[in-house]
Amino acid sequence: MRAVSVFVFALGFAPVVASCYRPVAPSGAPCAAGEICPAGLACRGGLCLAPGDDPLDAVGDGAGTDLAWRGVSSVGVDGTTLSELSTSELSADAGDLLLAVVSVKPSHPVTQIAGLGATWTRIREQCGGRDTARLAMFWAMAAATSGKVTVTLNDGAAFLGSVVISVHRYGGADPVAPIGAASWANTNGHDGDPACTGGVDTTSYAWSTLDTSAPGSLVFVGAHTARYSHTPGAGFVEREDFQAAPTSATAGVAIEATPTHRTGA
Repeated sequence: MRAVSVFVFALGFAPVVASCYRPVAPSGAPCAAGEICPAGLACRGGLCLAPGDDPLDAVGDGAGTDLAWRGVSSVGVDGTTLSELSTSELSADAGDLLLAVVSVKPSHPVTQIAGLGATWTRIREQCGGRDTARLAMFWAMAAATSGKVTVTLNDGAAFLGSVVISVHRYGGADPVAPIGAASWANTNGHDGDPACTGGVDTTSYAWSTLDTSAPGSLVFVGAHTARYSHTPGAGFVEREDFQAAPTSATAGVAIEATPTHRTGA
């Protein structure tokens, strides 16, 4: 298996980390005849395979391409009364791994996410250390090839605040078990159940260790940033740095990822 580790961090602070997997090429993502597979692969025997791979080989030889980032769709609002928010229409390939990060300020619950014909699963929802913001991460495997992603907030009860949704697509994920380990924190602690009060905002953060399960894996990181810009750590590529507005009351997210296997974040 190839793995993606995911980390979410909110100023105040609330991070979440998880791992996502892709299979080796011989057990690649299911495909239909004539369907486009990742670069270097072709649809044979109902699977995206590299030349010479045996479609009947359920284990494979470890060869194949890494998880491929295929783009992002994001939207943000500020100073608005709302109970849900949707992205614009986005496209996906059936079987793409979808990773959605939601930043909410003030701290209201993220009730659910729907869209692209998928069943969405919460990885973690974490309060900030001062409980002024909340960050949530969800994953799904795309079933439809186009549509909007909609998040429902605060159990459907409208509130005045700021929200950002950032949805990232990855090709080549394991269709059976795309998510592995998860980790989270705020300035009061990490993993477990960090307290939602008593924290002190910081201008930087660090993570200890988040192991991925195999070569070719990567780490996916989301951070709540409020109005502040974000600089990725060494070995990470910034995928997005998006704030709903340049105010202290705004929601914002920064998304970064390692391009290849990494132990630690």
